[in-house]
Amino acid sequence: MCVAAVCAGSDCVLQRCVRVLTHLLHCLSTNHLSPSASEVYKTAIQLQRQEWMAEFRDASEMDLAEKWAQHWHASLFEGLTSNTPFLQNNTSSYLLVCHLRAWMALLSVQRMTTSHFPSDSSTLAKLRLCLHSQDENVRLAILGFLCCSPKTNQALSEMELSLLRQFLPSNMNCDSSSFRQLLQASVKKALVRLRDSCLVRLRGNKGKTPNQEKRISELAAPDPVLSQGIDFVDWLLCLSVSSLAPGLNYQRKKTALLLLSAVLETCTDCWTPEKKKGQPPPNMAELLHFARQRGCWDFFSNANLLLLLSCLQDGTNEIRDFTAELLLKHFPHNLPEHLAAALFEHAQKTMCSPRVQEAESGAVMMQVVLQKKQNVTSSCKALLFVSFLLGIMEDQYAAAHRDFLQAAATTPMHAAAPSFAEMGNAIRAVIERGRGLELLVGEDMVLLSEEHNLILTCCWVSIKGAVEGCSLGFTKFCVTVLNHPCLELQGIPQQMLEQVAKHSHLSCSAGGGASVSSVVTARGGASVSSVRIASLRHQKKNLNLQNLGALTTRMLGQRRSRDDTSAQNGLSPQAFFSHYPDLQGFLLRELFSALKLQGSCKAGRFHITPSLHSILTLLAKLQPGSTSVNSPIYSVRVMSARSLVPFVPVSQYTNLLLRLADSLLQQDNTGSHNVLHGRLLQIEALLTAALDSNCLDTEALQSVTWKLEEKLWLATSALRCPLIRSTYLQVMSPLLGRCSPAFTVRLRETLKGQLHTPVSRLEVGSAVFHQTAVRLMCVDATTAKGVCSLLTEQNVDIRLAALSWVIETGPPVCGHLRRALQETLMQGLATSHILGLSEHSQRNKNGNIMSHGGVGGIFPLASCSIIPPLREDLECIRYLLSVVEMGQHSPDLRSHALRVISLLLVNCPQPMQDFSLLDRWVLLMEGWSSPSFPEVLRWAVACSLRLVGAIWIQSLRLINIGLSLLQDEDQAVRMEAMRFASLLQAESRGNPEEIIQIHSNRGLECLLEFLLHKLGDCEETFGALLQHLPATDIASLLQDLEANDMRSLYVQDEPNVYSEPAAFAQFLLTFLLQLADKMATSALLCKSMECWVIANGARILQDIQTCSR
Repeated sequence: MCVAAVCAGSDCVLQRCVRVLTHLLHCLSTNHLSPSASEVYKTAIQLQRQEWMAEFRDASEMDLAEKWAQHWHASLFEGLTSNTPFLQNNTSSYLLVCHLRAWMALLSVQRMTTSHFPSDSSTLAKLRLCLHSQDENVRLAILGFLCCSPKTNQALSEMELSLLRQFLPSNMNCDSSSFRQLLQASVKKALVRLRDSCLVRLRGNKGKTPNQEKRISELAAPDPVLSQGIDFVDWLLCLSVSSLAPGLNYQRKKTALLLLSAVLETCTDCWTPEKKKGQPPPNMAELLHFARQRGCWDFFSNANLLLLLSCLQDGTNEIRDFTAELLLKHFPHNLPEHLAAALFEHAQKTMCSPRVQEAESGAVMMQVVLQKKQNVTSSCKALLFVSFLLGIMEDQYAAAHRDFLQAAATTPMHAAAPSFAEMGNAIRAVIERGRGLELLVGEDMVLLSEEHNLILTCCWVSIKGAVEGCSLGFTKFCVTVLNHPCLELQGIPQQMLEQVAKHSHLSCSAGGGASVSSVVTARGGASVSSVRIASLRHQKKNLNLQNLGALTTRMLGQRRSRDDTSAQNGLSPQAFFSHYPDLQGFLLRELFSALKLQGSCKAGRFHITPSLHSILTLLAKLQPGSTSVNSPIYSVRVMSARSLVPFVPVSQYTNLLLRLADSLLQQDNTGSHNVLHGRLLQIEALLTAALDSNCLDTEALQSVTWKLEEKLWLATSALRCPLIRSTYLQVMSPLLGRCSPAFTVRLRETLKGQLHTPVSRLEVGSAVFHQTAVRLMCVDATTAKGVCSLLTEQNVDIRLAALSWVIETGPPVCGHLRRALQETLMQGLATSHILGLSEHSQRNKNGNIMSHGGVGGIFPLASCSIIPPLREDLECIRYLLSVVEMGQHSPDLRSHALRVISLLLVNCPQPMQDFSLLDRWVLLMEGWSSPSFPEVLRWAVACSLRLVGAIWIQSLRLINIGLSLLQDEDQAVRMEAMRFASLLQAESRGNPEEIIQIHSNRGLECLLEFLLHKLGDCEETFGALLQHLPATDIASLLQDLEANDMRSLYVQDEPNVYSEPAAFAQFLLTFLLQLADKMATSALLCKSMECWVIANGARILQDIQTCSR
């Protein structure tokens, strides 16, 4: 396509290939095709720009932008607003970012030519907006622009450093792993620039005075480059370390460790022998000495060391392991003696905890303290560590033999475990033996006691830890020997697998599965395909699945789609068996033997064949082998039909359409439904292409229409397949204007009869048929009666199809039907029994509420003045509020109901005078925004907030809800809350039409700024903000820490693991201080603060005294 556009011209290609925009969007919805689609798009717009500039020599940039919009704006908008995550993300990543990169390229050229950072107000305003964009790719692109430069020793300007200080604190808690990695890479480039530019300045001052100390003293007030560079690195160090405090979430800690790693790798003089690049510059020690003379760059201070050691007790192994890596790699070799002794004692105690994560953190701490132990050579540290752990395991093994229950509670790292064959009886016997009781016969223990949990956890963790540890070591061993040039050594893993397969006690054990997985991980499916898989078919089901997963991952390659059943993730049978020819015969034999075994079964009995599970799992991951239009696979037929169009000359469209229509089955004939469906799909694809390109004359089109009219039976119930009926209707839909009146009447009567006939049984494709049929019926329905009759059908699919047509058509067509539609839906809601909790009634009620919301949604804010509100809106709001307040229905239904209420509030200004109704609605929103409520309800609150925010944006209670939802752990909830904050930002700037989507942390800042500016004088503002501060009883918290007793084996997570009360409290402090400054001018605010101090002052002083002691 790119070559054709270059040779023939972009306009020519786009005019001839009318569906190229649709194809580009289809490619963008698939990950591995997105780069190609992006390349086509970039080539096309570059060629178009050249052609337009040659044609319109005086055209301005605005003129060119309008020309671009005529061709591409609709497609870009469709991709960015798509409900398909792949399409939306890839459109943003590939198409939108390429425009941003073009702008960034212009800025880069400008900086290269002028050697200065752009300083004009327009560019800086755009940069600031991009730094706070909701799109991560936009933020990363701007960050890369700030951090990169053509020369690594080019100093960062004061503006660049200022923008980085704004950007980094607000992006520390991003929950995207790739974003964190790319952020670290960009910041590392900025650190290299700072380091190298400072070294250049130091070298420039070298010849001025021969004495180094005198030179350093002369630089006590250094030039701005040195001062700004050293200060920024010190600021980044403080930001990273402070983000590791206890109570902060995983995302912030992981980002902080990545940034700290970048600082330590760039701004220290640690030499790493195994690295070929990235070593510190030769004169790095001089820069470190200079910075430390100024009291900066104290990377290895006791405060930093203690904070990192506290991270070794984090609840996630990623934080613990990363922290240990930084401590071992960068910090001094020896820990202070008093600190090493305390850490050793604490690690030894924590390793014996029955809680899994505490025991694992103790093991990491022990690893750090032993490797950092003083007066021990590096060659002895590994031996010392292994010997110490061996001693611990021997002691705990002995303890488990003496008293298993006591060992599970105090020394759970052991190798003894009861037989899993009689696990329940064994555990019960162990508990009673440990308690000194006799076995109670006949007692039925339904609930698991704390002792049960202790022993189960102990056994599971011990076996799992041993298998995983051995598997990791064996994998490294296999990698080493398989890559060794000696053929004899390369054959060792193969010999070990054969030994495992021969011995049943090994092949059925966890170690046998680990052995197979290790070899597969080390080498891949090609070397393992010769292993006798049949010898493993009698293993346990879980072991089969584990080994098969490792095998198929290697043999089928990397996944290209998240959907495990997608054809993009597999190979065709021909390709697969050409790589592994021995498997085809083996799999066929297994299938035939299983079939033969089932055939020999007596009536009413069947044989279980566990080996088939693994075989069928592997075969299910292969792509369908057929590529014809008659394929039994629906998606294959669709793609085959579309592939016909490029091979048909335009002059042959009419003849081929007539031939395909002739080949359709007659009503009395029998034939394959797959063939019939494939022919209809070919007609649809070819007819769509012909109509899009307008290449059929009137006579040809009329002859095709008459030929297809003869096949009306394909739309009747005589054809049992609803999917084929739907395809025939889709073919006829663009031709209805040319059909004869008799045909139109017969078609309407046929569809009407089918839609009003109750469905006796569920049919595959019936929902698709109903949707297509309803659309055809609604297009011809000139009165409200026809549409309303469809909205009152018992079948929910029919109602939702009619609703979709109403919403898509909008006010221009069905605005005059509003009263009839709303009355119909209100009647449907009233007849839905509130107490009916059956699945059918819930689904019907759900459909009614969704329908009502859709009718409300067709009237946007702009049309409120044109279409007056109805009196029934108020009644409907009251009814729906009563439905959701009872709380007896499913969260999904209540979510729909709340959004309908909010839509009606937007379109009906009457409730603004009914404060009791509004108070009920806001009270409901406040309750559902709590983290303890289901995600779908919190999402509904965020959607409602966005819907009504444009009208009641100055409501203190709504803004308070927004502050909570912007810290929600669910990303979809935060996204909706971000849109509310974006609306508020646009209102604050006085440009409500220019809405720029911002990310959550910037949204918090905007809401608080708006609250301070617009509602700062309100008496309730101070109290509303204090609700977000964590309420902690310091005295009881310290008592729990000192007691250190384990009340439960498992620690329950917080309802919202994403929120950070401590970080938000620090963020909120700035705004609370600004409120305090307003006390002199606001009597109400002063009174509110005085009341709070009187109520809480004594407790706060007591907490401070407790902490000081």
